[in-house]
Amino acid sequence: PSYPVAVTVGFLGEGTLDDPWQVYSAVEMQHINDEGYYRLMNDLDLTDWISAHRPDEGWLPVNANTLTEFDGGGHTVSGLWMADNTQTNAGLFTVLNAGGTIKNLNVCLADDGIAGEKYTGAIVGQNNGSIQQSVVSKTLVQGDNVGGIAGYSSGTISQCRVSEGLVKGQRYAGAIVGYSTGTVVDCYAESYVEASVSNAYAAGVAGRNDGTVSRCYASGNITGYYVAGIVGQNYGANAVVD
Repeated sequence: PSYPVAVTVGFLGEGTLDDPWQVYSAVEMQHINDEGYYRLMNDLDLTDWISAHRPDEGWLPVNANTLTEFDGGGHTVSGLWMADNTQTNAGLFTVLNAGGTIKNLNVCLADDGIAGEKYTGAIVGQNNGSIQQSVVSKTLVQGDNVGGIAGYSSGTISQCRVSEGLVKGQRYAGAIVGYSTGTVVDCYAESYVEASVSNAYAAGVAGRNDGTVSRCYASGNITGYYVAGIVGQNYGANAVVD
């Protein structure tokens, strides 16, 4: 007879600002669920976890809809890829809530990159909170509304950088964010951006901006039906680019 096996993941720390929960492995990343503070304690390669658990689909995005803060500690998460183009909110994390923060995180995608559906980004599919001082490299992000940092953002993206890769969208494609109704400030992008269908928008920072883009710089090749260096479509009376 077989015997039941249970695995319990218990984080070190208390989940507070002064004593955050400590994340050391991909298994622990997958168990981020509760409201509180988390801190990545080392560089993390997702390759082995993906091979063991989802060899065909790739990484399973982490639900960030309750966390208070994820501090990358300047460490790098590498080996990230996803091949499920039916996944809405695809990325390392799914949706960051309005009160949540992701900061000091480096993400290096695997060669296969991330393919998602409606909102796709290397760090989060959808950002409603704050993403700060984070870097994405070896970018290959594909989907509908796509960005190197986030597919969609109603929150803030600040002091972030994207380099070395391709952002390819079917509607809005931006090296930083596909579609933003929030704030993008002090960001830099050096990537190829492609809007892959007719009437789509591609730009070096935001494919579409309904909010504020400020003090951002972009370089690289941009192709598509509508293209621009910083913002592809600046939409609405309150949209600002400066």
